[in-house]
Order: sequence, then structure tokens, then C-alpha cells
Amino acid sequence: HDPASGNNTSVLVTPTQTSSATGIYFPQLTIYSSQTGCVDSFQVCLEVLNGITVTIPNVFSPNDDAINDVFSIKTEGIRELSCDIYDRWGLKLYGWNSTTGYWDGTTNGKQCSDGTYYYIVNATDIKGKVSSYRGYLQLLK
Repeated sequence: HDPASGNNTSVLVTPTQTSSATGIYFPQLTIYSSQTGCVDSFQVCLEVLNGITVTIPNVFSPNDDAINDVFSIKTEGIRELSCDIYDRWGLKLYGWNSTTGYWDGTTNGKQCSDGTYYYIVNATDIKGKVSSYRGYLQLLK
């Protein structure tokens, strides 16, 4: 229910609400029976998204300057995500399985050298569609 949209009346037979602003909303439907005097309410949590996006950078600099220190993938509308990082010889160095995962440029507790690395990302969106992304990223210190 959004008072700015006019959906705050108690007499709507088929209420609808449309929003293009991203965010989390908690619409509530309250039903009142004038015959019995009973009142009942139902509330649900809805997340409005602009779309489904996966943004993968191609450079990061893990040099502890608090700017671009990790390789992370920004998403919207993605439910599951996995990422694996490989060196130029195809050796897997690191991986994660979450939309909030990242790589700090280390493997087995040691800093990786400057250079080009390869990633494979698999993502499942909120509609259940699976997408795969592959590419190169540059580690610069």
C-alpha cells in the first residue's frame, strides 16, 4: 500500500499496485467485514528489481589501499552464483559459491603475482535461468 499512489482506500474490490522504484516493500491488505465486524490482515515482503544484471570487472588491485582490493561480481536479480579463478596454465586458484563472494588475490594464504587470470562464473537468476560467463581479469598491485 502506497498512499502516494492512491491505494489507501478501504473500498477497492481488486486492488493493484505498480512500482518501478527498486527496493523492498511490505504491502499489507486489511479486510473488514461490515456484516460480522471481523478484521483480518495479510502482509508480504516484495523486492522490486530493475532487472537481472551481472557485472564482472576485468581488473583489480589487491594492494591494501581500500580501493578495488578484491575481485567481486555485482549482481541484481541473481539467486545463486559460483565463481572459479584459474591461472594461465588452467590451475584452479580460488572459488566461491555465493552472490557476496570475492577473491582477494591470494591462493593458499599467499599473494598471487601480477598477471592475467581466467574466471568462470555460473549464475542462476530469480526466474531459474542459468547463465555462464567466462573471461579474463588482470591482477595489478
